[in-house]
Amino acid sequence: MLFHWVVGSNPLPTCLERTTLMAAPTTDLTGDVCDPTPDFVYAVSLLAALEATEQDGHARVLPFLGMARAELVDFGQRLPDRFVEIEVTTLGDGMRDLEARLTDMVSASAVLQQTLRLQAARRHVRRALTASSSAGATHLASTLTV
Repeated sequence: MLFHWVVGSNPLPTCLERTTLMAAPTTDLTGDVCDPTPDFVYAVSLLAALEATEQDGHARVLPFLGMARAELVDFGQRLPDRFVEIEVTTLGDGMRDLEARLTDMVSASAVLQQTLRLQAARRHVRRALTASSSAGATHLASTLTV
């Protein structure tokens, strides 16, 4: 949208006046798919629980978990119909559980697009596990040298 303003004409509209012209997100989810599959609901819920935990190494793995969630929900096109409450005992155990569940979901998937998304999500979780284990090794080495 272009605004043409000439000296002496009315002032340009303020940001509040322009908001009616801007696109607003819609709450209509007709294009989105709410998936009630128990494995999918559990995987997304586990990812949310892992993202919410504040255990040691959390900051290092959080970007990978966010990318895994984005892939798993197909960037918002496939959503769980609900979340289940999951308690994460340790960050590493939770990520290993998630990686195993994603592996099972890949082998059971019959839709190519979902299979590719699941594989990408699993790669991000594996990178998170690697980042978590390398952080622990670095912390252990620095503790031993002090």
